[in-house]
Amino acid sequence: MAKDYTATRSTAARLIAKFGDDALLVTTETSQESFPGAGDGSTEETEAPVKAVLVEYSVREREGGSIATGDRKALVSAGSGVPIPTTGMKLRYRPGPFDYQIKDVSVLRPAGPGGVAVMFELQVRAERTVGNVYTASPRITAPASVSAATVARFLADARVSAPASVSASARLTAKASASISAPAVVRASTILTPEWLAPIISDLGGERPPAAFNFAQDDYLAGANLARMESAPYAFERAGSWYVIGAGLFGTNTPRIIPGTGARLTAGRSNLEPNSEVYSGTNWALGTSGGTPPSRLSDTTLLGRSASVWNVPTDGASQFAYRSYTGKTPGQEYTVSWNVELGTATVAVSIIYDETNASFLIGAGDAAARVTSQLDGNGRGRVFQTFTAPAGCTAFRAYPIRRDGQIAGGGTVTLGAFQLSEGGPCDYIPTAGSIQATGDDEMTFDMAALGLSDDQQFTAVFDDDSTATLNASAGTLTMPLSAKDYRLIYAMPS
Repeated sequence: MAKDYTATRSTAARLIAKFGDDALLVTTETSQESFPGAGDGSTEETEAPVKAVLVEYSVREREGGSIATGDRKALVSAGSGVPIPTTGMKLRYRPGPFDYQIKDVSVLRPAGPGGVAVMFELQVRAERTVGNVYTASPRITAPASVSAATVARFLADARVSAPASVSASARLTAKASASISAPAVVRASTILTPEWLAPIISDLGGERPPAAFNFAQDDYLAGANLARMESAPYAFERAGSWYVIGAGLFGTNTPRIIPGTGARLTAGRSNLEPNSEVYSGTNWALGTSGGTPPSRLSDTTLLGRSASVWNVPTDGASQFAYRSYTGKTPGQEYTVSWNVELGTATVAVSIIYDETNASFLIGAGDAAARVTSQLDGNGRGRVFQTFTAPAGCTAFRAYPIRRDGQIAGGGTVTLGAFQLSEGGPCDYIPTAGSIQATGDDEMTFDMAALGLSDDQQFTAVFDDDSTATLNASAGTLTMPLSAKDYRLIYAMPS
């Protein structure tokens, strides 16, 4: 008997409703009729109510290049009367001025004819040009009773094709929300609020901050009307380069602003591995117990950096490969990391051996030695192992390959981009013959240039939704260093 997926669809709809919000699937049809002075014909919208939740794409999903910066994933409920979305429709999220173009559609349903659509997965792109286009547009006269949300919808739909003398009410439908009152003359720039700012305004009891910056979407607003700024409103300095997996190389004085994530500001670090992308010669020690040692098959690229493919035989008692580090400090915390892709091998390992005291710090029998869980569903990723050098330990080994009786199985594995750093995990610093270091990230906002006073209080929102309060001094605001990513920052009077 075929499984009934109606219950699955109901579960999906319930979860989307719990974590999402109201939305509309909007189909627009253009009429050949026109009213005097409108220029082009009128448009008519058909709206289908749905529930939707917007989420960010992962770094892995963005690697293919088909997902543009700022694109988001929308999970939309399916059900009776809900049309299958198409790229000719729009998604109107939290019905109001937040329109998204639908760029791609996936219908999640079981295989076979007549399968019930469980939900829809959409690739959507915000119509962000609205705020910029209308800032300098002619004023549109509307009655004082017309809501701001409705006027904004009119402006977005009509593209301000009507001349200034045409009343907005001539094009509006009875979809007005009476909760927001608009003045008799409105400008789009004073009404259209980017969707990411709406929760902040809600938290502030409806008050609009004088400045708000969104690093995740590279969107910066300032001024009485929160107009979009033509360039990022900060100065940035940092010596040295970082490489961020999935985002690329960020050179000297280039901030690590990761689309969909935020601005990564950290203290300077060093890669103590001088040859991070050399996979032969004295950088490696290879060995075996009664069998054939691992062999390097070929060179390739993994996660944007050079790498090598290795074969791990299964004859004899064990096979291993390690990199050795000397002149290190007892009591210091260290982190080793490298890129991994499993081929026919099924287990990724990171084993640490104390050469000075001749003992394993993280041995093959320890659960921490198995780092496969740090990889994605395709067996790829960057793995990290953090440990503290014990008393007397001045030299240790890091094993990315070790097969013995406690870690069974061999096969092929790709490894690359090795790093040893003091402290906890951090982004990758490429080296080529010598140790490389980066300086502290320093991001500074000029309060006067933003039209703000020195006593403004800023709130920073991190990638985990925690917050921090920042205060300006001497006319500038310098972002503090943090191991987390800044997603948002906004200013309010202190």
